[in-house]
Amino acid sequence: MSLQTLKQEFFVAIAGHLPPNDWEIEEYLEPLIDLDPETRQEIIRQVSVIWPVSHALCYTFLDQVKAGLGCLLPSQFGDWVRAILDVYEEKGLKQAGLFMADVENNFLCRLRGETGLRFPEVVSRLLPYVRGLSGRSLDLTPAADTYTDTATIFVPKEITSFPDNRDNFLLYKLLVTFQCGLVACNVFQDRNPYDYPELAGAARRPPGGHKKLGLDRFLALTADRRLLAALYQTYSTVLVLHWMRDRFPGLMRDTRPLLEYFNTQPPKAARLTAKEKIIAAGNYWAISENYLLKLTPDEQKIFSLLQRNATRVASQELDPMAAALTVYHLMNGLPGDFRAAKPHIIQGVLKPGRVAETRKRLQDERRKRFIEALAALLTAHQESDIPKETGFDVLQEPATGTEADAAAAIPGNRGGQEQETDVETNRAPQEFIQVADRTVIMPE
Repeated sequence: MSLQTLKQEFFVAIAGHLPPNDWEIEEYLEPLIDLDPETRQEIIRQVSVIWPVSHALCYTFLDQVKAGLGCLLPSQFGDWVRAILDVYEEKGLKQAGLFMADVENNFLCRLRGETGLRFPEVVSRLLPYVRGLSGRSLDLTPAADTYTDTATIFVPKEITSFPDNRDNFLLYKLLVTFQCGLVACNVFQDRNPYDYPELAGAARRPPGGHKKLGLDRFLALTADRRLLAALYQTYSTVLVLHWMRDRFPGLMRDTRPLLEYFNTQPPKAARLTAKEKIIAAGNYWAISENYLLKLTPDEQKIFSLLQRNATRVASQELDPMAAALTVYHLMNGLPGDFRAAKPHIIQGVLKPGRVAETRKRLQDERRKRFIEALAALLTAHQESDIPKETGFDVLQEPATGTEADAAAAIPGNRGGQEQETDVETNRAPQEFIQVADRTVIMPE
Protein backbone atom coordinates (compact mmCIF):
# COMPACT_ATOMS: atom_id res chain seq x y z
CA MET A 1 0.00 0.00 0.00
CA SER A 2 1.25 3.49 -0.83
CA LEU A 3 1.59 6.24 1.72
CA GLN A 4 -0.95 8.33 -0.17
CA THR A 5 -3.58 5.57 0.07
CA LEU A 6 -2.89 5.11 3.78
CA LYS A 7 -3.29 8.85 4.32
CA GLN A 8 -6.63 8.76 2.57
CA GLU A 9 -7.80 5.96 4.88
CA PHE A 10 -6.63 7.98 7.87
CA PHE A 11 -8.57 11.07 6.80
CA VAL A 12 -11.70 8.99 6.18
CA ALA A 13 -11.38 7.55 9.71
CA ILE A 14 -11.30 11.01 11.30
CA ALA A 15 -13.92 12.57 9.03
CA GLY A 16 -15.94 15.23 10.83
CA HIS A 17 -13.02 16.22 13.07
CA LEU A 18 -10.22 18.72 12.58
CA PRO A 19 -7.62 17.03 10.31
CA PRO A 20 -3.84 17.40 10.66
CA ASN A 21 -1.49 18.73 8.00
CA ASP A 22 -0.33 16.19 5.41
CA TRP A 23 3.32 16.48 6.39
CA GLU A 24 2.45 16.19 10.08
CA ILE A 25 0.81 12.76 9.77
CA GLU A 26 3.13 11.19 7.19
CA GLU A 27 5.92 10.41 9.65
CA TYR A 28 3.47 8.46 11.84
CA LEU A 29 1.83 6.53 9.00
CA GLU A 30 4.93 5.60 7.05
CA PRO A 31 6.04 2.79 9.44
CA LEU A 32 2.60 1.14 8.99
CA ILE A 33 2.85 0.71 5.21
CA ASP A 34 4.46 -2.75 5.32
CA LEU A 35 1.97 -4.24 7.82
CA ASP A 36 -0.55 -6.84 6.71
CA PRO A 37 -3.93 -5.42 5.62
CA GLU A 38 -5.88 -6.82 8.60
CA THR A 39 -3.52 -5.24 11.16
CA ARG A 40 -3.36 -1.93 9.30
CA GLN A 41 -7.15 -1.77 9.01
CA GLU A 42 -7.56 -2.41 12.76
CA ILE A 43 -5.07 0.35 13.59
CA ILE A 44 -6.97 2.84 11.42
CA ARG A 45 -10.21 1.76 13.10
CA GLN A 46 -8.73 2.57 16.52
CA VAL A 47 -7.55 5.95 15.18
CA SER A 48 -11.21 6.85 14.68
CA VAL A 49 -11.74 6.20 18.40
CA ILE A 50 -8.71 8.07 19.73
CA TRP A 51 -8.52 11.13 17.45
CA PRO A 52 -11.71 12.81 18.76
CA VAL A 53 -10.41 12.43 22.32
CA SER A 54 -6.90 13.78 21.82
CA HIS A 55 -4.77 14.42 18.74
CA ALA A 56 -1.58 14.15 20.82
CA LEU A 57 -2.72 10.80 22.26
CA CYS A 58 -3.43 9.54 18.73
CA TYR A 59 0.07 10.51 17.60
CA THR A 60 1.52 8.67 20.60
CA PHE A 61 -0.59 5.62 19.77
CA LEU A 62 0.64 5.57 16.16
CA ASP A 63 4.20 5.98 17.39
CA GLN A 64 3.93 3.07 19.85
CA VAL A 65 1.59 0.68 18.07
CA LYS A 66 4.17 -1.08 15.93
CA ALA A 67 6.25 -1.99 18.98
CA GLY A 68 3.10 -3.42 20.57
CA LEU A 69 2.48 -5.75 17.65
CA GLY A 70 5.04 -8.16 19.04
CA CYS A 71 2.68 -8.85 21.96
CA LEU A 72 -0.81 -8.05 20.66
CA LEU A 73 -3.17 -9.63 18.18
CA PRO A 74 -5.31 -7.32 16.06
CA SER A 75 -8.37 -8.64 17.91
CA GLN A 76 -6.93 -7.27 21.18
CA PHE A 77 -6.48 -3.72 19.90
CA GLY A 78 -9.95 -2.61 21.01
CA ASP A 79 -9.40 -3.67 24.64
CA TRP A 80 -5.92 -2.16 24.59
CA VAL A 81 -7.20 1.20 23.34
CA ARG A 82 -9.97 1.23 25.96
CA ALA A 83 -7.34 0.68 28.64
CA ILE A 84 -5.21 3.47 27.11
CA LEU A 85 -8.15 5.89 27.22
CA ASP A 86 -8.82 4.98 30.88
CA VAL A 87 -5.23 5.82 31.79
CA TYR A 88 -5.35 9.03 29.73
CA GLU A 89 -8.56 10.18 31.42
CA GLU A 90 -7.26 9.42 34.89
CA LYS A 91 -3.56 10.33 34.66
CA GLY A 92 -2.97 12.33 31.49
CA LEU A 93 -0.98 12.03 28.28
CA LYS A 94 2.41 11.25 29.77
CA GLN A 95 1.18 8.29 31.80
CA ALA A 96 -0.85 7.01 28.84
CA GLY A 97 2.34 7.03 26.78
CA LEU A 98 4.19 5.08 29.47
CA PHE A 99 1.29 2.62 29.61
CA MET A 100 1.54 2.02 25.86
CA ALA A 101 5.32 1.60 26.00
CA ASP A 102 5.13 -1.61 28.06
CA VAL A 103 2.29 -3.66 26.62
CA GLU A 104 3.33 -6.89 28.30
CA ASN A 105 3.40 -5.69 31.89
CA ASN A 106 0.80 -2.91 31.74
CA PHE A 107 -1.86 -4.64 29.68
CA LEU A 108 -1.36 -8.32 28.87
CA CYS A 109 -0.30 -9.39 32.36
CA ARG A 110 -3.37 -7.66 33.79
CA LEU A 111 -5.52 -9.23 31.07
CA ARG A 112 -4.27 -12.66 32.08
CA GLY A 113 -4.81 -11.88 35.76
CA GLU A 114 -1.10 -12.21 36.47
CA THR A 115 -0.58 -8.94 38.29
CA GLY A 116 -2.37 -6.05 39.91
CA LEU A 117 -4.17 -5.46 43.17
CA ARG A 118 -7.28 -3.29 43.21
CA PHE A 119 -8.47 -1.05 46.02
CA PRO A 120 -11.67 -3.05 46.79
CA GLU A 121 -9.48 -6.11 47.41
CA VAL A 122 -7.37 -4.39 50.09
CA VAL A 123 -9.61 -1.82 51.79
CA SER A 124 -11.02 -4.30 54.34
CA ARG A 125 -7.47 -5.00 55.56
CA LEU A 126 -6.06 -1.51 55.25
CA LEU A 127 -8.83 0.46 56.95
CA PRO A 128 -8.53 -1.20 60.41
CA TYR A 129 -4.75 -0.88 60.10
CA VAL A 130 -4.94 2.85 59.33
CA ARG A 131 -7.38 3.59 62.14
CA GLY A 132 -5.41 1.56 64.67
CA LEU A 133 -2.16 3.19 63.62
CA SER A 134 -3.49 6.76 63.68
CA GLY A 135 -5.93 6.43 66.58
CA ARG A 136 -8.40 8.39 64.45
CA SER A 137 -11.44 7.53 62.32
CA LEU A 138 -9.61 8.11 59.06
CA ASP A 139 -11.23 6.93 55.83
CA LEU A 140 -9.68 5.42 52.71
CA THR A 141 -10.75 6.36 49.18
CA PRO A 142 -9.33 5.45 45.74
CA ALA A 143 -8.07 8.39 43.67
CA ALA A 144 -5.67 9.36 40.91
CA ASP A 145 -3.14 10.83 43.40
CA THR A 146 -1.91 9.59 46.76
CA TYR A 147 -2.50 12.25 49.42
CA THR A 148 -4.40 13.05 52.60
CA ASP A 149 -6.66 15.89 53.65
CA THR A 150 -6.17 14.74 57.31
CA ALA A 151 -9.65 13.12 57.39
CA THR A 152 -9.26 10.74 54.44
CA ILE A 153 -6.28 9.01 52.84
CA PHE A 154 -6.49 8.80 49.06
CA VAL A 155 -4.64 5.90 47.45
CA PRO A 156 -4.34 4.43 43.93
CA LYS A 157 -7.31 2.56 42.52
CA GLU A 158 -4.93 -0.22 41.60
CA ILE A 159 -1.26 -1.12 42.09
CA THR A 160 0.37 -3.21 39.37
CA SER A 161 4.03 -2.50 40.12
CA PHE A 162 4.99 -6.08 40.99
CA PRO A 163 4.10 -9.55 39.65
CA ASP A 164 3.52 -10.82 43.20
CA ASN A 165 0.42 -9.28 44.78
CA ARG A 166 1.97 -9.67 48.21
CA ASP A 167 4.44 -6.98 47.16
CA ASN A 168 1.62 -4.84 45.74
CA PHE A 169 -0.18 -5.10 49.10
CA LEU A 170 3.00 -4.14 50.95
CA LEU A 171 3.25 -1.08 48.72
CA TYR A 172 -0.34 -0.12 49.57
CA LYS A 173 0.54 -0.53 53.25
CA LEU A 174 3.68 1.58 52.86
CA LEU A 175 1.72 4.38 51.14
CA VAL A 176 -1.00 4.63 53.80
CA THR A 177 1.58 4.46 56.61
CA PHE A 178 3.45 7.39 55.07
CA GLN A 179 0.24 9.43 54.77
CA CYS A 180 -0.59 8.66 58.42
CA GLY A 181 2.92 9.87 59.22
CA LEU A 182 2.25 13.23 57.57
CA VAL A 183 -0.63 13.73 60.02
CA ALA A 184 1.23 12.30 63.03
CA CYS A 185 4.28 14.49 62.37
CA ASN A 186 2.12 17.64 62.10
CA VAL A 187 3.16 18.40 58.53
CA PHE A 188 -0.12 20.27 57.97
CA GLN A 189 -0.25 21.97 61.38
CA ASP A 190 -0.35 25.78 61.56
CA ARG A 191 2.70 27.42 63.15
CA ASN A 192 3.23 30.54 65.15
CA PRO A 193 5.94 32.11 62.97
CA TYR A 194 7.33 34.07 65.89
CA ASP A 195 8.39 30.80 67.52
CA TYR A 196 10.93 30.33 64.70
CA PRO A 197 13.54 33.00 63.90
CA GLU A 198 13.72 31.80 60.28
CA LEU A 199 9.98 32.38 59.80
CA ALA A 200 9.40 35.51 61.86
CA GLY A 201 10.89 37.93 59.35
CA ALA A 202 9.11 36.43 56.34
CA ALA A 203 5.74 36.40 58.13
CA ARG A 204 5.97 39.87 59.64
CA ARG A 205 3.00 41.13 57.65
CA PRO A 206 0.23 38.58 58.29
CA PRO A 207 -2.57 39.22 55.74
CA GLY A 208 -6.01 39.53 57.23
CA GLY A 209 -4.56 39.72 60.73
CA HIS A 210 -3.97 35.95 60.99
CA LYS A 211 -1.38 35.15 63.61
CA LYS A 212 -0.94 31.50 62.62
CA LEU A 213 1.09 30.45 59.59
CA GLY A 214 -0.69 27.67 57.70
CA LEU A 215 0.94 25.66 54.94
CA ASP A 216 -0.97 27.40 52.16
CA ARG A 217 0.07 30.82 53.43
CA PHE A 218 3.64 29.64 54.03
CA LEU A 219 3.99 28.59 50.39
CA ALA A 220 2.78 32.05 49.32
CA LEU A 221 5.63 33.79 51.19
CA THR A 222 8.04 33.45 48.25
CA ALA A 223 8.02 34.26 44.54
CA ASP A 224 8.44 30.62 43.45
CA ARG A 225 5.76 28.67 45.28
CA ARG A 226 6.62 25.41 43.50
CA LEU A 227 10.26 25.48 44.59
CA LEU A 228 9.36 26.18 48.21
CA ALA A 229 6.70 23.44 48.11
CA ALA A 230 9.26 20.95 46.74
CA LEU A 231 11.73 21.79 49.52
CA TYR A 232 9.02 21.50 52.17
CA GLN A 233 7.99 18.11 50.78
CA THR A 234 11.62 16.93 50.87
CA TYR A 235 11.93 17.87 54.54
CA SER A 236 8.51 16.40 55.33
CA THR A 237 9.69 13.15 53.71
CA VAL A 238 12.79 13.15 55.91
CA LEU A 239 10.67 13.72 59.03
CA VAL A 240 8.07 11.06 58.23
CA LEU A 241 10.55 8.39 57.13
CA HIS A 242 12.50 8.93 60.37
CA TRP A 243 9.21 8.45 62.25
CA MET A 244 8.44 5.29 60.24
CA ARG A 245 11.89 3.76 60.78
CA ASP A 246 11.53 4.39 64.49
CA ARG A 247 7.93 3.14 64.85
CA PHE A 248 7.72 0.45 62.16
CA PRO A 249 11.16 -1.14 61.65
CA GLY A 250 9.58 -4.40 60.42
CA LEU A 251 7.56 -2.69 57.71
CA MET A 252 10.56 -0.65 56.59
CA ARG A 253 12.69 -3.79 56.44
CA ASP A 254 10.08 -5.72 54.45
CA THR A 255 9.53 -2.87 51.98
CA ARG A 256 13.19 -2.02 51.44
CA PRO A 257 13.37 -4.12 48.21
CA LEU A 258 10.27 -2.28 46.94
CA LEU A 259 11.87 1.12 47.53
CA GLU A 260 15.09 -0.06 45.90
CA TYR A 261 13.07 -1.06 42.84
CA PHE A 262 11.77 2.51 42.47
CA ASN A 263 15.18 3.99 43.27
CA THR A 264 17.09 2.18 40.52
CA GLN A 265 16.59 4.94 37.94
CA PRO A 266 17.45 8.38 39.32
CA PRO A 267 16.72 11.28 36.96
CA LYS A 268 19.39 12.19 34.43
CA ALA A 269 21.27 15.27 35.63
CA ALA A 270 21.89 16.56 32.10
CA ARG A 271 18.18 17.21 31.62
CA LEU A 272 17.74 19.16 34.86
CA THR A 273 18.36 22.77 35.86
CA ALA A 274 20.46 23.43 38.96
CA LYS A 275 17.35 23.84 41.12
CA GLU A 276 15.74 20.67 39.78
CA LYS A 277 18.97 18.73 40.29
CA ILE A 278 19.25 19.69 43.98
CA ILE A 279 15.58 18.80 44.65
CA ALA A 280 15.95 15.47 42.82
CA ALA A 281 19.13 14.67 44.74
CA GLY A 282 17.45 15.65 48.02
CA ASN A 283 14.42 13.40 47.47
CA TYR A 284 16.58 10.52 46.26
CA TRP A 285 18.86 10.87 49.28
CA ALA A 286 15.95 11.23 51.73
CA ILE A 287 14.39 7.96 50.55
CA SER A 288 17.41 5.82 49.61
CA GLU A 289 20.01 7.45 51.91
CA ASN A 290 22.18 7.89 48.85
CA TYR A 291 22.29 10.05 45.74
CA LEU A 292 23.80 9.42 42.33
CA LEU A 293 23.54 12.84 40.71
CA LYS A 294 26.71 14.73 39.87
CA LEU A 295 26.57 18.25 41.31
CA THR A 296 28.69 21.30 40.62
CA PRO A 297 30.61 22.86 43.56
CA ASP A 298 27.94 25.56 44.01
CA GLU A 299 25.15 22.97 43.85
CA GLN A 300 27.03 20.70 46.27
CA LYS A 301 27.37 23.55 48.77
CA ILE A 302 23.59 24.08 48.84
CA PHE A 303 22.93 20.34 48.87
CA SER A 304 25.22 19.94 51.90
CA LEU A 305 23.16 22.57 53.73
CA LEU A 306 20.00 20.71 52.70
CA GLN A 307 21.44 17.53 54.25
CA ARG A 308 22.52 19.26 57.47
CA ASN A 309 19.07 20.78 57.84
CA ALA A 310 17.50 17.38 57.17
CA THR A 311 19.42 15.85 60.07
CA ARG A 312 18.11 18.58 62.37
CA VAL A 313 14.55 18.15 61.02
CA ALA A 314 14.68 14.40 61.68
CA SER A 315 15.72 15.03 65.29
CA GLN A 316 13.04 17.74 65.58
CA GLU A 317 15.63 20.44 66.28
CA LEU A 318 14.48 22.39 63.22
CA ASP A 319 10.99 22.90 61.82
CA PRO A 320 10.54 21.76 58.17
CA MET A 321 9.13 25.18 57.23
CA ALA A 322 12.18 26.96 58.62
CA ALA A 323 14.52 24.45 56.94
CA ALA A 324 12.80 24.84 53.57
CA LEU A 325 12.82 28.64 53.69
CA THR A 326 16.52 28.75 54.60
CA VAL A 327 17.56 26.62 51.61
CA TYR A 328 15.09 28.37 49.31
CA HIS A 329 16.85 31.72 49.70
CA LEU A 330 20.11 30.15 48.51
CA MET A 331 18.56 28.15 45.68
CA ASN A 332 16.48 31.01 44.32
CA GLY A 333 19.61 32.69 43.00
CA LEU A 334 20.65 29.69 40.90
CA PRO A 335 20.22 29.90 37.11
CA GLY A 336 17.35 28.18 35.34
CA ASP A 337 13.68 27.67 36.10
CA PHE A 338 12.17 25.09 38.40
CA ARG A 339 9.60 22.64 37.06
CA ALA A 340 8.04 20.44 39.68
CA ALA A 341 8.74 16.79 38.86
CA LYS A 342 6.48 13.86 39.63
CA PRO A 343 7.09 12.91 43.29
CA HIS A 344 8.45 9.55 44.35
CA ILE A 345 5.66 7.00 44.71
CA ILE A 346 6.00 6.89 48.50
CA GLN A 347 5.73 10.68 48.88
CA GLY A 348 2.40 11.23 47.20
CA VAL A 349 1.25 14.82 46.81
CA LEU A 350 0.83 17.58 49.39
CA LYS A 351 -2.51 19.36 48.92
CA PRO A 352 -2.78 22.11 51.55
CA GLY A 353 -5.88 23.53 49.87
CA ARG A 354 -7.75 20.27 50.41
CA VAL A 355 -6.57 20.19 54.03
CA ALA A 356 -7.94 23.71 54.58
CA GLU A 357 -11.29 22.75 52.99
CA THR A 358 -11.57 19.68 55.20
CA ARG A 359 -10.72 21.62 58.35
CA LYS A 360 -13.40 24.19 57.56
CA ARG A 361 -15.97 21.47 56.83
CA LEU A 362 -15.21 19.66 60.10
CA GLN A 363 -15.23 22.95 62.00
CA ASP A 364 -18.65 23.81 60.55
CA GLU A 365 -19.96 20.36 61.47
CA ARG A 366 -18.70 20.71 65.06
CA ARG A 367 -20.24 24.16 65.33
CA LYS A 368 -23.58 22.84 64.06
CA ARG A 369 -23.52 19.94 66.53
CA PHE A 370 -22.68 22.31 69.38
CA ILE A 371 -25.52 24.69 68.51
CA GLU A 372 -27.96 21.78 68.26
CA ALA A 373 -26.80 20.37 71.60
CA LEU A 374 -26.95 23.77 73.27
CA ALA A 375 -30.42 24.43 71.87
CA ALA A 376 -31.61 21.07 73.17
CA LEU A 377 -30.11 21.82 76.60
CA LEU A 378 -31.74 25.24 76.81
CA THR A 379 -35.07 23.84 75.70
CA ALA A 380 -34.87 21.17 78.39
CA HIS A 381 -34.16 23.81 81.06
CA GLN A 382 -36.91 26.13 79.87
CA GLU A 383 -39.43 23.32 79.95
CA SER A 384 -38.48 22.34 83.49
CA ASP A 385 -37.91 24.69 86.38
CA ILE A 386 -36.28 27.83 84.96
CA PRO A 387 -38.48 30.98 85.27
CA LYS A 388 -39.14 32.62 81.94
CA GLU A 389 -37.63 35.91 83.05
CA THR A 390 -34.34 34.23 83.96
CA GLY A 391 -31.74 34.42 81.25
CA PHE A 392 -28.03 33.98 81.09
CA ASP A 393 -25.02 35.96 80.03
CA VAL A 394 -22.58 35.68 77.18
CA LEU A 395 -19.15 36.88 78.17
CA GLN A 396 -17.13 37.91 75.13
CA GLU A 397 -13.40 38.48 74.98
CA PRO A 398 -11.75 40.22 72.02
CA ALA A 399 -11.56 37.75 69.14
CA THR A 400 -8.07 36.42 68.49
CA GLY A 401 -8.52 33.22 66.47
CA THR A 402 -9.95 32.26 63.14
CA GLU A 403 -12.90 30.64 64.89
CA ALA A 404 -14.17 33.85 66.50
CA ASP A 405 -17.58 33.34 64.99
CA ALA A 406 -17.96 29.86 66.42
CA ALA A 407 -20.58 30.70 69.07
CA ALA A 408 -24.10 31.98 68.56
CA ALA A 409 -25.01 35.28 70.24
CA ILE A 410 -27.49 34.67 73.08
CA PRO A 411 -29.48 37.62 74.53
CA GLY A 412 -28.47 38.75 78.00
CA ASN A 413 -30.65 39.60 81.02
CA ARG A 414 -33.18 42.42 81.20
CA GLY A 415 -32.69 44.13 77.88
CA GLY A 416 -28.98 43.48 77.75
CA GLN A 417 -28.07 44.99 81.17
CA GLU A 418 -25.55 43.01 83.12
CA GLN A 419 -26.56 41.58 86.49
CA GLU A 420 -24.85 42.97 89.56
CA THR A 421 -22.61 40.47 91.25
CA ASP A 422 -22.13 40.30 95.02
CA VAL A 423 -18.66 38.87 95.64
CA GLU A 424 -19.55 38.14 99.27
CA THR A 425 -22.33 35.64 98.49
CA ASN A 426 -21.61 31.94 98.84
CA ARG A 427 -22.97 30.85 95.48
CA ALA A 428 -21.64 27.71 93.83
CA PRO A 429 -19.24 28.27 90.91
CA GLN A 430 -21.08 28.87 87.67
CA GLU A 431 -20.90 26.28 84.92
CA PHE A 432 -20.08 27.37 81.39
CA ILE A 433 -19.41 26.14 77.89
CA GLN A 434 -16.48 27.69 76.04
CA VAL A 435 -16.38 27.79 72.24
CA ALA A 436 -13.37 29.36 70.59
CA ASP A 437 -12.92 32.73 72.36
CA ARG A 438 -16.43 33.00 73.85
CA THR A 439 -17.62 31.71 77.19
CA VAL A 440 -21.31 30.94 77.56
CA ILE A 441 -22.45 30.98 81.21
CA MET A 442 -25.00 28.25 81.76
CA PRO A 443 -28.21 28.98 83.76
CA GLU A 444 -28.16 28.06 87.42
